Amino acid sequence: MIFLNDKKPRTLWLIALAPIVIALLLNVVLRHFYEKERGPKVDCTSYFSSWTDIKTEGVLTLHLDGEGHGRINVSATAKEAAGAKQYKLLRDIDFDYRYEGEGYLAMQHLAVSKKVSDTMPNERFNTSIFDFSGEVRRLRLTSLDNGYIIWNAFSPALMCIQAD
Repeated sequence: MIFLNDKKPRTLWLIALAPIVIALLLNVVLRHFYEKERGPKVDCTSYFSSWTDIKTEGVLTLHLDGEGHGRINVSATAKEAAGAKQYKLLRDIDFDYRYEGEGYLAMQHLAVSKKVSDTMPNERFNTSIFDFSGEVRRLRLTSLDNGYIIWNAFSPALMCIQAD
């Protein structure tokens, strides 16, 4: 039988520290394998035109680093159907994502930054361009030869060509 009173303080300290070191090493190893499953690395551009109550034409770029962080850049012009108002649109949408497999991404912690020359009101952007009503947005990517089809929850929305 081993009595702790017979051990030197240094040995007791090492015995107490061993489970902590093992737990930390296990955490590092598991994290390494987990991060490899964060999704594809994407850098692509899409020219788009949409018509709802507002006609929007512009460029969208999608950047996914493969490690859970992404950015969408939107540069466009928009005109209301009546033609009375015209807007410039320059926004960056930064987000974290979780790769759910088979091309599905769950976007979280979205942060939108509006450039100085952007004249579109935030409410108009939210209703006509990018809907922020949900806590988590889902996106689906289907790989093509040199790009991706970007899906929303219902249907394909854009074709994005991989940048060189």
